[in-house]
Amino acid sequence: MGLVGVRETNGAQVRSEAEWPEKALRLHLGVTARRQQQVEAATMANRISASETRKMKAALGELKDSTRDDYQKLAEHFFKTRLDGQPRSPKRICDALGLAAAEYRPDYWRRLRNALMYDQVAAGYPDNAVAIAEITNPVTQPKTAKDRELREQVGGKPGTRQQRVKRISKAEYNALKEELIRTENHDVAAAVMIAELTGARPAEMLNIECRNDGTVFITGSKKGADGRRGLDRHLALSSEDWGFVSWAVTQLKLVDPGKAGTMRKIQDRLRTATQRIWPRRKSHPTLYTWRYEMGSELKASRLSRHEIAYVMGHQATASVDRYGDRRSGSGKTPIKAAPDADMSGVRETHSEPFSQSLGFDEGPLLG
Repeated sequence: MGLVGVRETNGAQVRSEAEWPEKALRLHLGVTARRQQQVEAATMANRISASETRKMKAALGELKDSTRDDYQKLAEHFFKTRLDGQPRSPKRICDALGLAAAEYRPDYWRRLRNALMYDQVAAGYPDNAVAIAEITNPVTQPKTAKDRELREQVGGKPGTRQQRVKRISKAEYNALKEELIRTENHDVAAAVMIAELTGARPAEMLNIECRNDGTVFITGSKKGADGRRGLDRHLALSSEDWGFVSWAVTQLKLVDPGKAGTMRKIQDRLRTATQRIWPRRKSHPTLYTWRYEMGSELKASRLSRHEIAYVMGHQATASVDRYGDRRSGSGKTPIKAAPDADMSGVRETHSEPFSQSLGFDEGPLLG
């Protein structure tokens, strides 16, 4: 597929938005070979010509409203989860986008890059958009030693799906715990504990409320503007687990309270710790590893699919298939909806039983 789809209208070639591939905006940003030198010079001067700016705005204006809305949601979610409130400087955006390649599928990463480009054009920062447009995926297209190191860490291969660690053995968990204690990474240990006992997303951890009645309230982090994604949940745990979660939440709030980037720093230190323990492994656990394990435990429990979706923070019951495999669960019920929880926001969207495909749902052990 070419850079821009075209159709004939009265002898003239007109761009058809429906045919636009992912690189369409890049053409408008002037990153073709013919315009490379001019763009680089303008970028270095932190100034884009009026002509280039008009082209960018025209490309933005030709998007469908639904596409523009989707891009806006992607960009806002990226800023919320990757920058944690830090200023949206071009370097910070580009660095965070590069690191995100280790966690996202290549096609999603490209769509995210497009969303960020359009966001910066809409915000009036065309020079930032040019810088973002020139970024290549460091995992699938490594160009520097740092890129190659990142690719080696995640086991990424061009055009293939990157492996994610979705299970961790008891021995491996104990090794990680000992390493975090030895290095006094108490906030990282707290985040791991929250992920293990609640299945919360990293972006939700700093806002968890531990209530005096032995329940926890988690404010959902993936809420869409249309109200059809993300879910707040009110959950009940055992008294012992509630005590652990309460300690962990307090521990997190003591670390750089109110400062931006707290969870990103914690995830970076977790990655450093796991690489130190298992230097030869290509894939390492992340905070999402315990979210996958929670999905497995819930699927093996006696909870309904409706309640499992609620506990995991999904509005759609079909989303339950994304996390875990019941065959690796213990059959216990580690957590459930609180007695007065409002689960009316969960929609029945599934049509089949839980998928049990080990290759799709469960993924590899650390080894």
